[in-house]
Amino acid sequence: MISYIPMFRLLEKQGRPQTFLLENGIDSRTLQRLRTNSNITTETLAKICVILKCQPSDVMEVIFGDSEE
Repeated sequence: MISYIPMFRLLEKQGRPQTFLLENGIDSRTLQRLRTNSNITTETLAKICVILKCQPSDVMEVIFGDSEE
C-alpha cells in the first residue's frame, strides 16, 4: 500500500496548510485521493514535488503488509 503521510508531515514541517496544494494547482479531488492513500499519476506526483521542492520519497512511502509481500 502507498501512504502519503510523509507529504502531510512535510507540509507541517514547512509550516504550510493542506490548502497550500490547492492554491498551487492541485485540485480538491486529488487532495482527497492523497488523504485516502488512493492512486495518483506520476505527473501529479512530479507536480507535488515541484510545489514542495522535494523528492518523491518525501511525498510517499510503501507500507508492506502480510498480503503484499
